[in-house]
Amino acid sequence: KHDQLLIPFGCDFSHQNAYESMLQMEKLMKVINHNSTYNMTLKWSTLADYVHDVNALNLSWPLEQPD
Repeated sequence: KHDQLLIPFGCDFSHQNAYESMLQMEKLMKVINHNSTYNMTLKWSTLADYVHDVNALNLSWPLEQPD
């Protein structure tokens, strides 16, 4: 229903060297952001930013029964 995509990066203990993790994420973002065939832009964000952006779209979602 929207074009926002959350991409978690890593898992438990994968960021023990935060500097190296940030370098790898920057490389990935640069490749995707500079390749128009992907038709997307990655940006740094927090989970709160993502939820805020999706909520700002004021979408309605069907309720699945039984839930």
